[in-house]
Amino acid sequence: MIAFAPLYGLRIGLSEPAAAALLVALQGGSLLALWPLGALSDRRDRRVVIAAVAATGAVLSARLALLPAGSPAWLVWTGFALWGSQVLCIYALCVAHACDVVPPGRIVPTVSGLLVVWAAGAMVGPVPGALLMDRVGPSGLFVYAAAGCAALAASS
Repeated sequence: MIAFAPLYGLRIGLSEPAAAALLVALQGGSLLALWPLGALSDRRDRRVVIAAVAATGAVLSARLALLPAGSPAWLVWTGFALWGSQVLCIYALCVAHACDVVPPGRIVPTVSGLLVVWAAGAMVGPVPGALLMDRVGPSGLFVYAAAGCAALAASS
């Protein structure tokens, strides 16, 4: 999904440099939020934090799906930074939760398994997003993201 950020930006009318800067906004949002979200999940039930982050990611995804073409670059960057601050932190929170529930001797194999699953998802997951972008336009990417985040929030 992250790799589609510049394509999304181009399709809604951003210049090439502004579209490429969406990657910086995504990662910057994640960078700023990961530590506070991790600290929060250390003090609260991680499942609740994961559900809240996923639900917030669903809302932000829906908001980005409704962003009209021709929106100013600063508005799109802000949306992407906020989205990244939630969605890109989910994996780390889930790894921390997994480490909480497995015996200490199983942490390395568990985290290794999660990384394999994450990599498989990173390979397969973008296909539906690309198909939706092709069928309904750039907003399809975030319709797909909203559905995924909502499913995670509901199952947490």
